[in-house]
Amino acid sequence: MYFYFATRYENTVANYVFDMFNGTSNQVFATPFLNMLITWNNQDPVSTRETVRNNAIYNRQNNRNPFIDHPEYVALIWSTASDTQVPTIPTNLAASNIATTSLTLTWTASTDNIGVTAYEVYMNGVLKTTIATTTALITGLTENTNYAFYVKAKDLAGNSSGNTATINATTLQFFDIIPPTSPSSITNSAKTTTSLTINWSNSSDNIGVTLYDVYIDGVIQTSVTTTTATITGLTGLTTYSIYIKAKDAAGNISIASNTFSLTTCNCF
Repeated sequence: MYFYFATRYENTVANYVFDMFNGTSNQVFATPFLNMLITWNNQDPVSTRETVRNNAIYNRQNNRNPFIDHPEYVALIWSTASDTQVPTIPTNLAASNIATTSLTLTWTASTDNIGVTAYEVYMNGVLKTTIATTTALITGLTENTNYAFYVKAKDLAGNSSGNTATINATTLQFFDIIPPTSPSSITNSAKTTTSLTINWSNSSDNIGVTLYDVYIDGVIQTSVTTTTATITGLTGLTTYSIYIKAKDAAGNISIASNTFSLTTCNCF
Protein backbone atom coordinates (compact mmCIF):
# COMPACT_ATOMS: atom_id res chain seq x y z
CA MET A 1 0.00 0.00 0.00
CA TYR A 2 2.85 2.42 0.81
CA PHE A 3 4.60 1.63 -2.46
CA TYR A 4 1.37 2.20 -4.36
CA PHE A 5 0.85 5.50 -2.53
CA ALA A 6 4.36 6.67 -3.49
CA THR A 7 3.87 5.96 -7.20
CA ARG A 8 0.26 7.15 -7.37
CA TYR A 9 1.06 10.53 -5.77
CA GLU A 10 4.56 10.97 -7.18
CA ASN A 11 3.76 14.50 -8.34
CA THR A 12 2.87 15.73 -4.82
CA VAL A 13 4.62 13.43 -2.35
CA ALA A 14 7.77 15.58 -2.19
CA ASN A 15 5.71 18.19 -0.34
CA TYR A 16 4.70 15.84 2.46
CA VAL A 17 6.58 16.36 5.72
CA PHE A 18 6.72 13.13 7.65
CA ASP A 19 9.66 11.21 9.12
CA MET A 20 9.00 8.31 6.75
CA PHE A 21 9.53 10.49 3.66
CA ASN A 22 12.78 12.05 2.46
CA GLY A 23 11.28 15.01 0.60
CA THR A 24 11.87 13.71 -2.94
CA SER A 25 9.53 12.42 -5.60
CA ASN A 26 11.95 9.91 -7.12
CA GLN A 27 12.95 8.19 -3.86
CA VAL A 28 10.04 9.16 -1.59
CA PHE A 29 11.00 7.10 1.48
CA ALA A 30 13.67 7.76 4.07
CA THR A 31 16.22 4.94 4.09
CA PRO A 32 15.25 3.38 7.47
CA PHE A 33 11.58 3.27 6.49
CA LEU A 34 12.40 2.00 2.98
CA ASN A 35 14.52 -0.81 4.38
CA MET A 36 11.68 -1.81 6.67
CA LEU A 37 9.17 -1.79 3.80
CA ILE A 38 11.45 -3.91 1.59
CA THR A 39 11.90 -6.39 4.44
CA TRP A 40 8.15 -6.60 4.87
CA ASN A 41 7.70 -7.07 1.12
CA ASN A 42 10.17 -9.96 1.08
CA GLN A 43 8.93 -11.66 4.23
CA ASP A 44 5.19 -11.26 3.68
CA PRO A 45 4.26 -12.47 0.16
CA VAL A 46 1.03 -11.35 -1.44
CA SER A 47 -1.87 -13.37 -0.05
CA THR A 48 -4.99 -14.62 -1.76
CA ARG A 49 -7.03 -12.16 0.29
CA GLU A 50 -4.98 -9.23 -1.03
CA THR A 51 -5.42 -10.42 -4.62
CA VAL A 52 -9.16 -10.79 -4.15
CA ARG A 53 -9.36 -7.28 -2.65
CA ASN A 54 -7.27 -5.83 -5.49
CA ASN A 55 -9.62 -7.43 -8.05
CA ALA A 56 -12.65 -6.06 -6.20
CA ILE A 57 -11.15 -2.55 -6.20
CA TYR A 58 -10.51 -2.82 -9.93
CA ASN A 59 -14.10 -3.90 -10.57
CA ARG A 60 -15.37 -0.89 -8.60
CA GLN A 61 -12.79 1.83 -9.43
CA ASN A 62 -11.13 0.52 -12.61
CA ASN A 63 -7.67 0.86 -11.08
CA ARG A 64 -5.50 -1.53 -9.08
CA ASN A 65 -2.33 -1.79 -7.02
CA PRO A 66 0.45 -3.04 -9.34
CA PHE A 67 2.55 -4.14 -6.37
CA ILE A 68 -0.11 -6.70 -5.48
CA ASP A 69 0.01 -8.10 -9.03
CA HIS A 70 3.81 -7.84 -9.27
CA PRO A 71 5.55 -7.57 -5.88
CA GLU A 72 8.87 -7.91 -7.72
CA TYR A 73 8.38 -4.35 -9.00
CA VAL A 74 9.50 -3.15 -5.56
CA ALA A 75 13.03 -4.38 -6.20
CA LEU A 76 13.05 -2.82 -9.66
CA ILE A 77 12.12 0.63 -8.36
CA TRP A 78 13.49 0.88 -4.82
CA SER A 79 16.46 -1.48 -4.66
CA THR A 80 18.89 0.07 -2.18
CA ALA A 81 21.85 -1.96 -3.42
CA SER A 82 22.77 -4.00 -6.45
CA ASP A 83 21.61 -7.59 -6.13
CA THR A 84 24.51 -9.99 -6.54
CA GLN A 85 23.06 -12.94 -4.64
CA VAL A 86 22.18 -15.86 -6.90
CA PRO A 87 19.08 -17.97 -6.34
CA THR A 88 19.45 -21.41 -4.84
CA ILE A 89 19.60 -24.33 -7.24
CA PRO A 90 16.20 -25.88 -7.99
CA THR A 91 15.82 -29.37 -6.57
CA ASN A 92 13.93 -32.60 -7.20
CA LEU A 93 13.87 -32.28 -10.98
CA ALA A 94 11.72 -35.09 -12.37
CA ALA A 95 10.05 -36.13 -15.62
CA SER A 96 6.49 -37.43 -15.80
CA ASN A 97 3.64 -37.94 -18.27
CA ILE A 98 6.19 -39.24 -20.76
CA ALA A 99 4.61 -39.81 -24.17
CA THR A 100 5.92 -40.35 -27.70
CA THR A 101 6.59 -36.67 -28.44
CA SER A 102 6.20 -34.86 -25.12
CA LEU A 103 6.84 -35.01 -21.38
CA THR A 104 6.38 -32.88 -18.28
CA LEU A 105 9.19 -31.62 -16.06
CA THR A 106 8.64 -30.56 -12.45
CA TRP A 107 10.98 -29.32 -9.73
CA THR A 108 11.01 -27.70 -6.32
CA ALA A 109 11.18 -23.91 -6.32
CA SER A 110 14.39 -22.00 -5.67
CA THR A 111 14.70 -19.23 -3.10
CA ASP A 112 16.30 -15.81 -3.50
CA ASN A 113 16.93 -12.72 -1.38
CA ILE A 114 14.71 -10.64 -3.69
CA GLY A 115 12.72 -13.20 -5.61
CA VAL A 116 13.01 -15.79 -8.38
CA THR A 117 11.48 -14.52 -11.61
CA ALA A 118 12.17 -17.32 -14.10
CA TYR A 119 13.44 -20.84 -14.63
CA GLU A 120 15.47 -21.81 -17.67
CA VAL A 121 14.98 -25.36 -18.91
CA TYR A 122 17.85 -26.87 -20.89
CA MET A 123 17.52 -29.92 -23.14
CA ASN A 124 20.68 -31.66 -24.31
CA GLY A 125 22.66 -28.61 -23.17
CA VAL A 126 20.58 -26.08 -25.17
CA LEU A 127 18.02 -23.68 -23.71
CA LYS A 128 14.61 -25.14 -24.51
CA THR A 129 12.22 -22.77 -22.72
CA THR A 130 11.99 -20.12 -19.98
CA ILE A 131 9.00 -20.12 -17.65
CA ALA A 132 7.91 -18.56 -14.36
CA THR A 133 6.43 -21.69 -12.79
CA THR A 134 7.95 -24.95 -11.56
CA THR A 135 6.31 -27.09 -14.23
CA ALA A 136 7.27 -27.24 -17.91
CA LEU A 137 5.54 -29.12 -20.72
CA ILE A 138 8.18 -30.13 -23.26
CA THR A 139 6.79 -30.86 -26.74
CA GLY A 140 8.07 -31.49 -30.24
CA LEU A 141 10.19 -34.47 -29.20
CA THR A 142 11.01 -37.58 -31.23
CA GLU A 143 9.63 -40.95 -30.25
CA ASN A 144 11.89 -43.54 -28.62
CA THR A 145 14.63 -40.95 -28.02
CA ASN A 146 16.64 -40.16 -24.90
CA TYR A 147 16.89 -36.53 -23.74
CA ALA A 148 18.96 -34.91 -20.98
CA PHE A 149 17.45 -32.06 -18.95
CA TYR A 150 18.58 -29.60 -16.31
CA VAL A 151 17.09 -26.38 -14.91
CA LYS A 152 18.51 -23.17 -13.48
CA ALA A 153 16.76 -20.31 -11.65
CA LYS A 154 17.08 -16.58 -12.38
CA ASP A 155 16.21 -13.56 -10.26
CA LEU A 156 15.11 -10.06 -11.17
CA ALA A 157 18.69 -8.82 -11.40
CA GLY A 158 19.57 -11.56 -13.87
CA ASN A 159 21.58 -13.65 -11.41
CA SER A 160 21.47 -17.34 -12.37
CA SER A 161 21.67 -20.30 -10.04
CA GLY A 162 23.78 -23.33 -10.72
CA ASN A 163 22.33 -26.20 -12.73
CA THR A 164 20.19 -28.89 -11.23
CA ALA A 165 21.44 -32.43 -11.46
CA THR A 166 20.87 -33.64 -15.02
CA ILE A 167 18.11 -36.17 -15.52
CA ASN A 168 17.50 -38.37 -18.56
CA ALA A 169 14.14 -39.31 -19.99
CA THR A 170 13.30 -41.47 -22.99
CA THR A 171 10.15 -40.84 -24.99
CA LEU A 172 7.86 -43.77 -25.72
CA GLN A 173 7.97 -45.68 -28.95
CA PHE A 174 4.85 -45.40 -31.02
CA PHE A 175 3.20 -48.70 -31.90
CA ASP A 176 0.72 -48.36 -34.73
CA ILE A 177 -1.91 -51.10 -34.55
CA ILE A 178 -4.64 -49.39 -36.54
CA PRO A 179 -5.09 -50.79 -40.06
CA PRO A 180 -6.06 -48.61 -43.02
CA THR A 181 -9.62 -48.53 -44.30
CA SER A 182 -10.50 -50.82 -47.18
CA PRO A 183 -9.97 -49.55 -50.73
CA SER A 184 -13.23 -48.87 -52.57
CA SER A 185 -14.75 -47.96 -55.92
CA ILE A 186 -12.68 -50.28 -58.10
CA THR A 187 -13.08 -49.49 -61.79
CA ASN A 188 -11.58 -50.68 -65.06
CA SER A 189 -9.95 -48.02 -67.22
CA ALA A 190 -8.32 -50.21 -69.90
CA LYS A 191 -8.17 -53.81 -71.04
CA THR A 192 -6.41 -55.92 -73.66
CA THR A 193 -6.25 -59.61 -74.42
CA THR A 194 -3.58 -60.12 -71.75
CA SER A 195 -3.87 -57.14 -69.41
CA LEU A 196 -6.25 -55.13 -67.26
CA THR A 197 -5.80 -51.63 -65.82
CA ILE A 198 -7.78 -50.90 -62.68
CA ASN A 199 -8.28 -47.85 -60.47
CA TRP A 200 -9.70 -47.40 -56.98
CA SER A 201 -10.27 -44.79 -54.27
CA ASN A 202 -7.68 -43.99 -51.62
CA SER A 203 -7.75 -45.71 -48.26
CA SER A 204 -7.23 -43.63 -45.11
CA ASP A 205 -4.98 -44.37 -42.16
CA ASN A 206 -4.01 -42.73 -38.86
CA ILE A 207 -0.38 -42.50 -40.03
CA GLY A 208 -0.49 -43.08 -43.76
CA VAL A 209 -1.03 -45.76 -46.42
CA THR A 210 2.20 -46.96 -48.02
CA LEU A 211 1.13 -49.80 -50.35
CA TYR A 212 -1.82 -51.42 -52.08
CA ASP A 213 -1.71 -55.18 -52.68
CA VAL A 214 -3.68 -56.28 -55.75
CA TYR A 215 -5.06 -59.83 -55.65
CA ILE A 216 -6.15 -61.79 -58.74
CA ASP A 217 -8.22 -64.92 -58.04
CA GLY A 218 -7.06 -64.85 -54.42
CA VAL A 219 -3.34 -64.58 -55.20
CA ILE A 220 -1.35 -61.36 -54.77
CA GLN A 221 -0.35 -60.16 -58.20
CA THR A 222 1.39 -56.84 -57.55
CA SER A 223 1.96 -54.11 -54.95
CA VAL A 224 1.77 -50.43 -55.88
CA THR A 225 2.03 -47.08 -54.10
CA THR A 226 -0.64 -45.38 -56.21
CA THR A 227 -4.32 -46.15 -56.77
CA THR A 228 -3.75 -47.52 -60.27
CA ALA A 229 -2.37 -50.90 -61.31
CA THR A 230 -1.91 -52.66 -64.64
CA ILE A 231 -2.05 -56.45 -64.46
CA THR A 232 -0.29 -58.26 -67.30
CA GLY A 233 0.26 -61.87 -68.40
CA LEU A 234 -3.44 -62.69 -68.43
CA THR A 235 -5.46 -64.86 -70.83
CA GLY A 236 -7.88 -63.46 -73.36
CA LEU A 237 -11.63 -63.79 -72.86
CA THR A 238 -11.11 -64.87 -69.27
CA THR A 239 -12.91 -63.53 -66.20
CA TYR A 240 -10.79 -62.66 -63.18
CA SER A 241 -11.82 -61.86 -59.62
CA ILE A 242 -9.95 -58.83 -58.26
CA TYR A 243 -9.74 -57.34 -54.79
CA ILE A 244 -7.29 -54.97 -53.09
CA LYS A 245 -5.86 -54.52 -49.60
CA ALA A 246 -4.15 -51.40 -48.23
CA LYS A 247 -1.03 -51.50 -46.01
CA ASP A 248 0.58 -48.89 -43.76
CA ALA A 249 4.18 -48.37 -42.69
CA ALA A 250 3.73 -50.57 -39.61
CA GLY A 251 2.57 -53.46 -41.76
CA ASN A 252 -1.07 -53.25 -40.73
CA ILE A 253 -3.31 -54.57 -43.52
CA SER A 254 -6.85 -53.47 -44.26
CA ILE A 255 -9.83 -55.71 -44.85
CA ALA A 256 -10.06 -56.66 -48.51
CA SER A 257 -12.10 -54.47 -50.79
CA ASN A 258 -15.21 -55.83 -52.42
CA THR A 259 -14.38 -58.33 -55.15
CA PHE A 260 -14.55 -56.92 -58.67
CA SER A 261 -14.89 -59.21 -61.70
CA LEU A 262 -13.29 -58.29 -65.02
CA THR A 263 -12.99 -60.14 -68.30
CA THR A 264 -10.13 -59.68 -70.68
CA CYS A 265 -11.06 -59.08 -74.28
CA ASN A 266 -10.14 -60.89 -77.48
CA CYS A 267 -8.61 -57.82 -79.00
CA PHE A 268 -7.07 -57.88 -82.50
